Amino acid sequence: MIGIITSGTENYNLIKLCHKFNLSYCIIADTASYPYQEKDIQTLEKRIDTLIQYGQELGCTQFLLSPTIEIYYTHILHKNESIITLFKNYINYCFQNSLIGKIGYIGGYIEEKNINTIHTILSDNYTLTDNQTNTKTFMQPLAKRTKDISMWTYFSRFTSSRSMIINKIIKFDLRYFKDAHVDTIIPLSYEYFTYQRTISSFFNPKKQKFHKREIVETLFPNIIQKYSLPMGTQSEVIVVVTGSDHLLTNKKWETIASHGGQYTLTYKTITI
Repeated sequence: MIGIITSGTENYNLIKLCHKFNLSYCIIADTASYPYQEKDIQTLEKRIDTLIQYGQELGCTQFLLSPTIEIYYTHILHKNESIITLFKNYINYCFQNSLIGKIGYIGGYIEEKNINTIHTILSDNYTLTDNQTNTKTFMQPLAKRTKDISMWTYFSRFTSSRSMIINKIIKFDLRYFKDAHVDTIIPLSYEYFTYQRTISSFFNPKKQKFHKREIVETLFPNIIQKYSLPMGTQSEVIVVVTGSDHLLTNKKWETIASHGGQYTLTYKTITI
């Protein structure tokens, strides 16, 4: 069984991913610490360790974490044994498809702060492709630009992903990357794939690329192949919440959690 430890609406994108490949999983919705985008990784470390241990007691052997937390655990703490390196594979794909080596990251204030160390680690260990090596204007080491998009997270709590106000905010924030001539935009939370249509439509795909959730879906099978269940097999879904128990009566959550066919759904509430 796979464990998912996140907070906020990025839960929904990871749930859809698990259903697409018919997986049994345990989603630990850390609503008591929502949102992770506003929490320092060092502050969350002890809490994440506790949630991983709890997930292991429920039968989880591998865990999906929020992007910056995943990199922190695997590349700084070197706790690789139980972490699925989904974001590492995604970011490597983005690097390989970069046109001139100018990378733009979108995330909350704390994510923006954490990416400074993370980008240095990943770019220093990155090997250029043949095309990139032959491109005279390609930057090495990879250049970095960041943009604080905390307002996206704030409005996502109250509005739909297609609301006029949030689309205007997205386009206003993304203009920074156009002015900086960034060629690749990388989201620091799976939550931001909710707005991928607006993001990708803002850029000229020949000059600036935003790789959508579909790329994550192409990378995922090779990582979790041994966990995929045969089609028609009943999967197990466990939903654990750490704070408010509103998810226990949330019909939208139950619909998303049960999407994809036969399943057994179990709810639990814990206090940390």
